[in-house]
Parts: sequence; C-alpha cells; structure tokens
Amino acid sequence: MTDTRPAATTTVDGVLVTCPARTVIDVARGSSRIPAIAVGDAALHAGLCTMDCPSPYWNLGAESS
Repeated sequence: MTDTRPAATTTVDGVLVTCPARTVIDVARGSSRIPAIAVGDAALHAGLCTMDCPSPYWNLGAESS
C-alpha cells in the first residue's frame, strides 16, 4: 500500500511527488548503501532535509518487536 498522506507528498509543476525526506528514506530502504548515501548527502547539501529534522518515515517497514 502506498503512503499518500499529505505530509508525504507535494505537487511540483502539477505532478504529485513524494517530499524530499520521504524520497531519501525510500531510496535508503530500497537500494544499496552507496546510492542511499549519495541521495541523502545530496538532499542535505541542497538544504532539502536536515539531520535534526524528525521524519514520520524513519520507521516505515520496521518490524515491531
């Protein structure tokens, strides 16, 4: 099931896209370490995300204990 909560998406030029924080988390969860680091670093460098910004997406897919 796709997460389409308002906080997870935004519109760019009329196209619905995931917000930067959600995109970074999705790439980190779905790819190997190097691409995940590159995307996270690029988002931080561009000011799209911050290290201290809590994200509701950190635990997506995490198994409960």
